[in-house]
Amino acid sequence: MEKSMFYDDVISNPKDSDDDDIVRIINSNSETSGFYELCSKYLEIALNADKWIDENTNELKCLVKYTDIEIAKVATFNFVSDHRLQNLESLLSMIKGRYQEAVSDDESRQTSGVIRNNDLKNSEMGLYGTYYILTQIPNWEIVEKDIIEYVKTETSK
Repeated sequence: MEKSMFYDDVISNPKDSDDDDIVRIINSNSETSGFYELCSKYLEIALNADKWIDENTNELKCLVKYTDIEIAKVATFNFVSDHRLQNLESLLSMIKGRYQEAVSDDESRQTSGVIRNNDLKNSEMGLYGTYYILTQIPNWEIVEKDIIEYVKTETSK
């Protein structure tokens, strides 16, 4: 979703996870709020993860890169500081609900796919398998905890 459409969606289609203070910031000046760019940093965590298929279980496995998490940490801290936000957990809840929408229309990396089950054959109608959404951050709770610790530590300096 392109940036302007992303902001229009945040303003016109609120989600339960949306924070009122952040929506007000976006509503007052969406283009300079930086929320789309912040969500893009989280999307990068998912899209840049190394992915492979476990041959024993035929499951998709991935390895999230610390460098991408570090970039999201700094971006989150900067966003919190720039907008003088008090509720970090609420911000992260809104990011979690919105970051997958920050994928641009010209994104060339794969954002979803089907992995065929070894025990199933393809039919004339299509492909049997498990559908994966590759824009989801695996183990969100671990990434979130790491970011909370970082922002709180930096804020207390």
